[in-house]
Amino acid sequence: MVRKKKKARKKKVVKKKVRPEDTVHIKLNSPIESRRAILAEAVNVVDLLKRHEKIKVLRKEKTKALNDFRTALHELNKVLRLVRLSEMPLKMDELKKVRDVEKHPVFEEVKPVVTKKKVVKKVVKTYTDPLDAQMAELKRKLAKL
Repeated sequence: MVRKKKKARKKKVVKKKVRPEDTVHIKLNSPIESRRAILAEAVNVVDLLKRHEKIKVLRKEKTKALNDFRTALHELNKVLRLVRLSEMPLKMDELKKVRDVEKHPVFEEVKPVVTKKKVVKKVVKTYTDPLDAQMAELKRKLAKL
């Protein structure tokens, strides 16, 4: 006698629907104090988020400045390789010992170039940061209590 193989049946998975509008109600002995504490902590969290965002911006600026510095240093090294003192006919010690001919200096001292600094105006933000708006709203609610 040949046995027939049983077909495996798939089990039905019943998913429970979760509604976001479901609310949970609990009774608190001192609801105003609890609410005030929660709002104060929410203000602290928003403040921490703002500081974190500032740190992220500073890190990006730091890496950009470091990359700019590295490229400038790389270009400077290229120029230094092109103009080496060892390839000059006289070394620096020998240049200092050479006397002036007809009261003309052999080489003149390099004077530093003075550049005018640009005046940077601070840009006023016209939009409000969402974190600032949340912080103001939480502080307003906290003041009401």
